[in-house]
Amino acid sequence: MVGGGHVGSEAALESAGLGAKTLLLMLNIDRIAWQPCNLSQLVLEVDALGGEIGKVAARCYLQKSVLNFSRGPAIRALHAQTDKREYTLQNEKYSGNLKIIVERQVYFRPNLSIREAMVTDILLGKNDNVEGECTFFGMNFYALSIILTTGSFMSGKIWVGRTYIPSGRAGESASHGLTENLQQLGFETDPLKS
Repeated sequence: MVGGGHVGSEAALESAGLGAKTLLLMLNIDRIAWQPCNLSQLVLEVDALGGEIGKVAARCYLQKSVLNFSRGPAIRALHAQTDKREYTLQNEKYSGNLKIIVERQVYFRPNLSIREAMVTDILLGKNDNVEGECTFFGMNFYALSIILTTGSFMSGKIWVGRTYIPSGRAGESASHGLTENLQQLGFETDPLKS
């Protein structure tokens, strides 16, 4: 699993829960499931599948509303404004945030591991089958499959007017190398704008 935001954390928990040996790789393990912005339709979709972010959001939401209500049902979206500090609280007094839930599962599920690393390359074998990934420091992790949940980090930029700086969410580092590797493999990539 490459990326440990909301989606990567949920996917890692589900994968490990199904018994698969799962490795969650992310740039900064202190920011597992960290919430830089408010939650939206993603929470409903994950919650419908039995995920954790809906439970965490329900404990700390300030208000909920439906966006684009007057524009018709095709583009309506539920939006939940949550208390970011409570959602991402980093101490043991509040055990209900997603970061702590993921970290605790490492102890209960020996098939779940978390490592801090920047993935730069997808490793391919015979017939272009995925064999794993390579990190910035040259560490290879071998896997039968890879799930990319990188959000806005891949070659991320923060624009201020006409000027930009390389960055991930909320001032974190951008991930470099993976975008270019995916393009070399024939994938089309576009920036995620939020």
